[in-house]
Amino acid sequence: MQKHFFVTWGLLLSIFVAMPFMASGDALASQARTVFEQHKSAVVMVRIMMSFSFEGNENEEEMEATATLINAQGLAVLSLTAVDPMALYGEAMGQNVTSKLLSLTVLAENGREVEYEVALRDKDLDLVYIRPKEKEETPFPFVDLTQAGVPELADPLVIISQLGKVGRRAHTLLIERVETVVEKPRKYFTIGEDRSKALMCSPAFTMQGNFVGIGVMRAMLNPAAQRSQRAAMVIIVPVSDILEGAKQATAE
Repeated sequence: MQKHFFVTWGLLLSIFVAMPFMASGDALASQARTVFEQHKSAVVMVRIMMSFSFEGNENEEEMEATATLINAQGLAVLSLTAVDPMALYGEAMGQNVTSKLLSLTVLAENGREVEYEVALRDKDLDLVYIRPKEKEETPFPFVDLTQAGVPELADPLVIISQLGKVGRRAHTLLIERVETVVEKPRKYFTIGEDRSKALMCSPAFTMQGNFVGIGVMRAMLNPAAQRSQRAAMVIIVPVSDILEGAKQATAE
């Protein structure tokens, strides 16, 4: 009987010890869901039609990428690599690869398809800003660039993406922590490398719902190595950098 008494209290003790962590996890999940519901409508899928020319061979390809709407007129931002991936490949491999953007279509809410065009490219930051070809009467949902979030190391982030056609265009939510904060020459953040694919083009938010930035490709050739050897990673470019291009894209 005495043995049963101690086992029971040992079990209860472990439950009480775990309760603060369970409550903390539940609170984090609740905050993340609130941020997700607040911003998911501003995260859209872009259908990209490209033509490629490589060593005399030409072909067309359809791709898709996540974009973030950043004003009511439909201006959106995503990674330039997502719109023109072969440009990065051609430079890395030392090959003469040319590409041409044929069309951009944003799959907006309620199945609405809106034809888009490129407003501004920023190769240094791997950003491209796109806008509707024709003015839309209905305002777009968007994230507010003036409500920027600047996380610190180990802070949790809410990352919102969208599945493709097979996933019925469902929005997805990831909770990740900032693993690196790089200050110079330009500030950026990183999360775990294993989640880089999900981060690419996707917006990240603080747990308070402030916009942190989007996932883009950061690459660098190694001068001491062959051109085929390239260091690349997905980073979060901050809102402060996105805002600069947004002002230019809007002014044009």
